[in-house]
Amino acid sequence: MSRHVSRHVSARSPGSVDPLPLDPADATQGLWAWASIPAATPRRDVARVLVRSLVDIIAPGCDIALSNPCPRCGGPHGPVVVTGAPVVASVAYATRRGASPTKSTIAVAAAARESPAASGPAESGPTDAIGIDAEFVDDPVRDGIGLAGVLAEGASIRDWVRVEAALKADGRGLRAAPESVEVRPREGGWVATVAGSAHVLHGRDLSGPSKLIVSVARRLTRQGVTPPGSPPAAPTTPAAVPHPTTRGTGHPGHER
Repeated sequence: MSRHVSRHVSARSPGSVDPLPLDPADATQGLWAWASIPAATPRRDVARVLVRSLVDIIAPGCDIALSNPCPRCGGPHGPVVVTGAPVVASVAYATRRGASPTKSTIAVAAAARESPAASGPAESGPTDAIGIDAEFVDDPVRDGIGLAGVLAEGASIRDWVRVEAALKADGRGLRAAPESVEVRPREGGWVATVAGSAHVLHGRDLSGPSKLIVSVARRLTRQGVTPPGSPPAAPTTPAAVPHPTTRGTGHPGHER
């Protein structure tokens, strides 16, 4: 199955790879994939090929439809929604821009089976939302702007990617402020909480193409399990942020 999927994706997206497990030790947690976006090819077309390829593996035989409704205005720039299969998915785009007209863009996508609540260890619980984000290590335009005013002083690009993945999995995405996210390390990955939510988001850093930083977060159906020593997120409302596609800092927003 994966060999067929790889040929299908590569036919339209040179530089793509076979779908990979989010957790090499537990493929049931979901899959992800990436593909280079050829010049003059709409990036959404490439991302949707990736999502369909992942859904074909997770829920084979389903006749699905994909959409991107914005939760605030209904426009086609919101999180990706899979209809027709018990699967949740997320996409992101990373662009390396420089002084020359040449730029490189990669699409990444993650998907997991959506399942009803179950008992068992929190880390392996069923997923009801997922978020993925990616950034190039070097991007002269982004680096010239910096992360000041977005995250705390000294924050890295990896910190930014984790926060973006967590906000997507939280479900509020661009409607919540980045500084409302708290990320803490755990064995094999990290966990995140977002102010105003009791959800504990379980994240992992993924190994992708050279010089691309990728992270994914899953929101689990079974909630209320907070890592030892960590109080639940306070019931506060995050600060409002610009809509719909940027945070007002010069950093590109992500169609999700």
